[in-house]
Amino acid sequence: MNQRIALGTLTLVALTACSPSPSGGDADASSDAGDGDGDTPVIVPPTDPTPPDPPVLTPCPDGWREVADADGGPTECDPWPEGGRADCALDEEHFPGEPGCRLLGTACAAGEWAADLPTDRPVLYVRQGAPAGGSGTQADPFGTIVEALADASPGTVIALGRGTFTEEIALTGAYTLWGACVAETILSSTTPSDTAGVVTVTGAGAVVRNLQITGERTGIWAASPGASVDVNGVLISGARMFGWITERAATGTGHDFAIRGTRARESDSGYGRGLCAREGGRITVDHAIVRGNLEVGVFARDAGTVLEFRDSAVLDTESEAAGHWLGRGLEINSGAQGTLERVVLERNRETGLQAAGTGTLLVATDLVVRDTRTQEDGTLGGGLTVQSGARAEITRALFAGNRDGLFLVSSGTTLVLADAVVRDMLGDVAGLFGRGLEVSPGPTAELARVVVERAREFGVLASGNGTSLRLDDFVVRDTLGRIADGHFGCGLYLQEGAHGEVHRGLFERNRTMGLFAGFGAGTTLTAEDVTVRDTASQESDGLFGRGLGAQGGAQVRLTRAAFEGNRDVSVAVFFVGTTLTGEDVSVRGTLQAGCVATTCADRGAGFGLSVARESAAVLTRFVVADNALAGIQLAENAQLDLHMGQVSGNPIGVSLMVEGYDLGRLQDLVIYLENERNLDSDTLPIPDDALAPDM
Repeated sequence: MNQRIALGTLTLVALTACSPSPSGGDADASSDAGDGDGDTPVIVPPTDPTPPDPPVLTPCPDGWREVADADGGPTECDPWPEGGRADCALDEEHFPGEPGCRLLGTACAAGEWAADLPTDRPVLYVRQGAPAGGSGTQADPFGTIVEALADASPGTVIALGRGTFTEEIALTGAYTLWGACVAETILSSTTPSDTAGVVTVTGAGAVVRNLQITGERTGIWAASPGASVDVNGVLISGARMFGWITERAATGTGHDFAIRGTRARESDSGYGRGLCAREGGRITVDHAIVRGNLEVGVFARDAGTVLEFRDSAVLDTESEAAGHWLGRGLEINSGAQGTLERVVLERNRETGLQAAGTGTLLVATDLVVRDTRTQEDGTLGGGLTVQSGARAEITRALFAGNRDGLFLVSSGTTLVLADAVVRDMLGDVAGLFGRGLEVSPGPTAELARVVVERAREFGVLASGNGTSLRLDDFVVRDTLGRIADGHFGCGLYLQEGAHGEVHRGLFERNRTMGLFAGFGAGTTLTAEDVTVRDTASQESDGLFGRGLGAQGGAQVRLTRAAFEGNRDVSVAVFFVGTTLTGEDVSVRGTLQAGCVATTCADRGAGFGLSVARESAAVLTRFVVADNALAGIQLAENAQLDLHMGQVSGNPIGVSLMVEGYDLGRLQDLVIYLENERNLDSDTLPIPDDALAPDM
């Protein structure tokens, strides 16, 4: 079971009044451009960031529907028609990519047995309730399946008429059970068992088709090395323990079938799972609906186990009966391998999709994970969990409407995600979480062409030594504060030794912090071609709204970075050991904090760049312009070197509060233009550092 702890409140100490004295300040650091002395430097403007490429989820799989985003975001692919998934009759299912309900198997024929029975192999007929001693012909059928199997040779088809056959069936070889139709041919057992099914397969070449299975034990159990079964046009409904399990190197294939409402084991209320492979079993499935089961809808476990799952859906998995936890849609665990193609996981509980354990490999293409619910205790509800050394490779995916987003935990764990949308996380019942992506501690995440939007607390949170995060063509926008108290709402947050790289990123309309790196000397952020704009203040108190915060010994390197329309401080660098190196950086239009007109009139800030508390920063080819109070603040023995740039249009160009500072370090091919004051040494409030989240 996943264990997580909520983060504490992110706060800043209040700022005092910040209006400069009209007569205060020292001489200008440099004359405005255009004095006509012939010595004005020619400044090469910073190179604009390259915008990120969007996710490409199209062309949609056959039958899936293109859905355009009303706000101009990526076009998504929906597996259901515009009206959604249909409610179907007992013997029907609505499969992803299809227009509506269709029959499982073939329709009931006018005659007693299926109309499409093969003519190229032996057929023995069984009529429920027929007297014993039949010969297996239509005129003289057997009365039970067991009786027919005793007379059959491998390759024989056992044709079942309408009715309920209450017996336990052992398929020891290439025998086919062929029902009249799913609605009217039913296999059932009233005898509970933890080791055998209504149909137990111990030999190769077994087939089960065109019928329904129910009863007080597992529906189909294939459990011997070399055993194999093909399941076609079958409904397994209301079985116990497992709907269908393949284990011990047995194999199974399935087409056009459904597993519904598997119940817990009677002895201890355990299990209730839908489709399972373990101990080296192999299952290959297409067009399956696994719905309303318990604990885990589809489960693959152990080295050597293989699950291939295509054109299928896992829906409405519920928590296990005894402890009221789990409810996962699909899980690959303990070294198993899973391949998912065109798969839908909706309205499951706790986790929509999970991969866990060293050696575990999950590969998914054209994946939808939506509306994952919390456990019954109100916790969790994430779209994806990868942990304990597993590897997941996912391409073209939509994660939407889940309680939480994507969660990676522990060293050796890897996620490779490309062309994906992660949106509209809801948070748990207590109003916590709702994060887009969380990586902690020690995993590796590589994401390309991904949009994270309308998460809560954090768009992306990476924590811990050894954690490695690479984001290419990445967008985080509209992150909200958590429901419980309105705190956070950060875009990208790195802490406690995590390493992050961003190549072509857009962070817009987030709250509190667009980007943050801190709380650990090993924390690093390398960002190339990034735009951070319109960061709003924290919902709870109207403070912050920073574009970038770096502190606590973090190392930040920016190349082609633009900060526009953020609040409080666009770029804040604090504390000894913290460094910022930036090339081709623009910082424009920083506003005061959102609470300045109400509760924080004396602590609104409005700095483009603040370097304080013995930190250090270097900017080369830059513009710092049109900020609300000061373009740059340098204070408390911090170090700043400026090269080839422009500071313009600010009330104060540089607020310098380091005694005896070498002004030449601020003047290397730097123009100070149209500031009310280019240099001011009056004391302005220094924004306090962000307090460390309480993990």
